[in-house]
Parts: sequence; C-alpha cells; structure tokens
Amino acid sequence: MKISIRIKLFIYMIISILLFAVFLFGANSFFAEKYYIKNKKSELAECGDQLVKLLAEKKYEEMSLEIEDLEKEIGGTIVIADQTGEIYYPFEARPDIFNAPKDTLSYVVTQDDGLRILIWVPMADISENAAISNRFTIIVGIFTLIVAGFFSLIFSARFTNPIKEMNIITKQMSRLDFSRILLTNSRDELGELSESINQLGENLSIAINNLNDKNEKLQ
Repeated sequence: MKISIRIKLFIYMIISILLFAVFLFGANSFFAEKYYIKNKKSELAECGDQLVKLLAEKKYEEMSLEIEDLEKEIGGTIVIADQTGEIYYPFEARPDIFNAPKDTLSYVVTQDDGLRILIWVPMADISENAAISNRFTIIVGIFTLIVAGFFSLIFSARFTNPIKEMNIITKQMSRLDFSRILLTNSRDELGELSESINQLGENLSIAINNLNDKNEKLQ
C-alpha cells in the first residue's frame, strides 16, 4: 500500500512526540519523588539555619510568629527543646512531640548549648506532590500530542504540496509537455530544486525545438 510523504511525516512527528512524552512520564515516575525529597531536605536545612540565626537574636518566646511563618512556608512542624527534653516550642506541647512521627522527612539541629531544633514534614505530602506532577505530565502530554498532531498535518502539507507539484510537472515533462512551471517563493532546498526543474524544463524545451527546426530544414 502506498503511503504519502505527508502521512509518513505526520507519523514520524507523532511517534517522536509520543516517545518524548513516554520518556518524560517515566522520568517523572521514577525520579520526581527523589527530586522532591532532595529539594525538601535542602529547604529544611535552610529553615534550620534561619532558626539558628533567629535564636541568636531573640528568645524563643519572642519569635513564635516567625516560627509559625516558617512552618507554613515549609508545610511542616518545628519543635524546639533542650537536652533534658523540655519543650520550648510549640507552647503547651506534648512531651513526645520531639519524636517525629513515622513516614516523615526530618532535620535536626543541635546547638552547642544543648538546644535542639527538630523540623519535619510528612512524606505523604511529598508523595502526593510527585503524584500530582505525574498526573499533570499525563494531561500535558495528551494535550501536546493532540495540538502537535493538528499542526503537524498543517505544516507537513507545506512541505509535501511542493513535492506533489514537482511530481506532476516532471511527469508532464516526461511526455514532452513543458507548459507548466513550478511557482515557489521558498529559499530552501525545495526552492532550489524547483528552480532546477524549471531550468531543466526550459533547457529541454529549447533543445527539442532546435531539434525540430533542424529536422524541418533537413526535410
């Protein structure tokens, strides 16, 4: 079965986009959560540094608003306690709050004076973010495939139509019909090929006319 260049070009473009989408989905599935965890660890470490600086400037009673803002920013929990286990923040906290729950990503800072800072975020949130990113990748991939398929049909026609016209004219030239020429404004390889075909047709027409004139004279 004959398949046109336009269809082949469309299929190649769709396959390329589909392979890229599959690669993106696979990378997102296997590495997104690890990437989120790595970035969240860096975020927790930065939060710990900010708390250390704040504690050097203020008493923990005076920085409750700053701590609450940091908790909202990281989406986690901050606990400040001394080496004896006395909880300074949050106020009226349970004695066991310094032990981070299971399935959490935690970061601990211990100062020279024995003051300890625990920062933790639920792993469920990180996994959920990775899952949301995966679903978003699927949606974007499907949308991209549809849009790319539509535009690839349009743009492939721009490349294949001149080739179809060349095929028609060269068939006419094979029947010694040089009445039509290729009209093109492109300055690429297709434009150069069109000019070559037009020049070839003109040269063949001149050569055949000369031969006909000579035959007439000989007769």
